[in-house]
Amino acid sequence: TANDRTGLLVDITIALNELKIPLRALNAKTTKNMLCLINTTLEIDSQDKLHRAVEKIKSIKEVIGVTRTNK
Repeated sequence: TANDRTGLLVDITIALNELKIPLRALNAKTTKNMLCLINTTLEIDSQDKLHRAVEKIKSIKEVIGVTRTNK
């Protein structure tokens, strides 16, 4: 979840690319309140890489939170 802004998805995909994490699927939509809800499917092979991805995405401007929904 993030406050919507120009370049948000670019920043997220760049962050994942820097960590060498393959992005398998992405779905994003903006609510009436200008919140961007982003669902991704990532190919992550370790807990460490998952933790680094979550922390990197959390550090992006306007990102409010990151939640893992499936295992």
